[in-house]
Amino acid sequence: MSKTLSIIILAQNTLLAKEIIVTIKSKFNKKIRIIALSSDSRLKEYSTKLFNYKIKFVSNNLRNEHKLIEIIKKNKIDLVLSLQHRWIISQNLINFSNNNIYNFHFGKIPQFRGHDPIIYSILKKQKYFYSTIHKISKIVDTGEVFSEKKILNLNQIPRVIEKKMVQTFKLQFIEMINQIFKKKKISTKKKLNKKLKKYKKIKSLKNKKLINNVHDLEKKTIAFNQAPHEPAFFLHKKKKYYVLIDYKEYLKFKNKN
Repeated sequence: MSKTLSIIILAQNTLLAKEIIVTIKSKFNKKIRIIALSSDSRLKEYSTKLFNYKIKFVSNNLRNEHKLIEIIKKNKIDLVLSLQHRWIISQNLINFSNNNIYNFHFGKIPQFRGHDPIIYSILKKQKYFYSTIHKISKIVDTGEVFSEKKILNLNQIPRVIEKKMVQTFKLQFIEMINQIFKKKKISTKKKLNKKLKKYKKIKSLKNKKLINNVHDLEKKTIAFNQAPHEPAFFLHKKKKYYVLIDYKEYLKFKNKN
């Protein structure tokens, strides 16, 4: 491995992506070079301002895997990171990445796979939330785990939990990069469970927001207090009565749109 680690980042415009990119700039600027970024235009602009070299940009409005594969073919890529990438990654891209492709997942796997693991953890009244970095495999969110850290559930809204987990992910990422330069590889701790079924898209959360009884009240009020999700509600005579802990969280989103 060369002195500089060449990476590709697949991400949405999220707190996590910005934190990892800033960490690369502040702690690993001479050790890591971002070859390509698959994201939305806002994250592209954010990254362009930070680095004094050109980063290849691939829009993730479409899947565009063929463009990513072309970049991998033309460059020596050591590592691919998925930071809430919006597309399921194909086996083809995994193969071209030489299996050095990792996902940062906001939940314990395989128990909470797919989208919105924080919300599902709240609805299931889990004692802890988990930030998990795992190798991407053919079966979604089941790959070998590099690092899993837990955060105590203090009945806070999802955005607060997300911010805490981002800081945990930052430390896990630093640990990962240091291990690469020290050991020349990433050591994983869990093997893929081959008995797990193929990933099925999680059903919409739309029908889970209705508060039916007092037992639903706390968990659903907290779980859906995160824009752009519709808040939890009571239904009376076909009219919705929303319940929120932090109205500012929701209004902040509505005012932007």
